[in-house]
Amino acid sequence: MTDLAGRAAIVTGAGSGIGRGIAIRLAECGAAVLVAEINEESGRETMGLLPHPNASVFAADVSSPEGAKGSVDAALAAFGRLDILVNNAGAQVVKLSTELDISEWEHMMNVNLRSVLLCSKYAIPYLARQGGAIINIASVHARATTAEYAGYAASKSGILGLTRGLALQCAPMGVRVNTVSPGTIDTTLLQRYIESAPDPAGLRRQLLSLQPVGRFGNPRDIGSLVAFLAGDDATFITGTEIVADGGMTASLFR
Repeated sequence: MTDLAGRAAIVTGAGSGIGRGIAIRLAECGAAVLVAEINEESGRETMGLLPHPNASVFAADVSSPEGAKGSVDAALAAFGRLDILVNNAGAQVVKLSTELDISEWEHMMNVNLRSVLLCSKYAIPYLARQGGAIINIASVHARATTAEYAGYAASKSGILGLTRGLALQCAPMGVRVNTVSPGTIDTTLLQRYIESAPDPAGLRRQLLSLQPVGRFGNPRDIGSLVAFLAGDDATFITGTEIVADGGMTASLFR
């Protein structure tokens, strides 16, 4: 197991799903974790699941400068340092581009991409004090998508470019910046999507048929990868994307 004892992390959007899985895994590895979540109630639910006693919750919209800076300030106040930033907060609207309202587009761009820039902007000076890591959560939609996900894909693709630029900027400071792109992950959001279909069982079978490993991913899968990238075994990895999708995007014919 990656040893993160003595280190402090911020995980944005950690109130559920992948973000919750990441927060739990980092805490299992010994890190103190600030759960940055716009919904304070769900953030506190996550904090209650963390095995590490050194944890805190900060309710904020990290797509705003005040929320992003406030999260960094809250981590410093709680832990006295900052070593790891996980930019996980996300929003998804599934619509054709011709049907997508500009406010929906802006919401996805703000939550998925602007928050990454803002949180990184305020965290980097403190990460640089002892060398640290930023891990951005994108999606396989940054690589291949469908018509209804064009807006979402655009926001996630932007994370890849931002990651590369930040990595080059931060390398001389000893701060590494990488992206994790999850595939189909078994979360409450996925379950709701399946259950909303006319034939939930059929849709589940169809989605599973796209998984070469025969299962959906789970939040812990992503959390373990994030912990690795945050730790000392990944000190030569920066400016890149790691896809965790069970082989889904490797398939030529679906």
